[in-house]
Amino acid sequence: MKISFSGHYSNKHEKLSIMKIFFLISIFVLALCSAANAQQKSTSLTGPYLGQKLPGMTPEIFAPGIVFRDGIQSKLLITPDGSEIIFMNMIVQGSSPSDRKISFVSIKMKNGFWDSLANIPFSMEYINDEPALSPDGKKLYFVSTRPESGEAEAQKMPDIWVVDRMDEDWGELHSIGAPVNTDGVEVQPFISADEKLYFGRNDGIYYS
Repeated sequence: MKISFSGHYSNKHEKLSIMKIFFLISIFVLALCSAANAQQKSTSLTGPYLGQKLPGMTPEIFAPGIVFRDGIQSKLLITPDGSEIIFMNMIVQGSSPSDRKISFVSIKMKNGFWDSLANIPFSMEYINDEPALSPDGKKLYFVSTRPESGEAEAQKMPDIWVVDRMDEDWGELHSIGAPVNTDGVEVQPFISADEKLYFGRNDGIYYS
């Protein structure tokens, strides 16, 4: 009885092992298929403007289902060479300003195809708003409540910040500092072709 039981147990154990192997293989195949589908989906767009129809005289929603989607999208930027599109995405989850989740979203063209959308990492911390590219595409200005001193607590009043392009990524963030930033509110940065920084305060529009 003891030998028969051991043999039965051994066969049952082998069957369970084989079933586990088939299960793991199935999961692996499904993961590969999902990755292939995701890659195909993320690289199905080609051409300028995400492959959308070129703009005309009649306003139209831009890239429905890609840029235009759930939430609020605004401040869309295109790099000078047309290889990257950046826009602000806001998801409102309640009535309080703290319930608004804001991030800067980027989509890049790689090897002739547009990649999938990705949040720019630094925009996920604190409140960041109103992105603006320099004319050469090498600097990204934005408004943020992040603390200048590196402390964890956010500022009550937003300041203007800038980050430099480092190859395909962004470098270290810097506050513009005085005399642009004050104890008050500085918003809506814009960089002109002649390298003037325009911005708003409570009492008007300034440039530096």
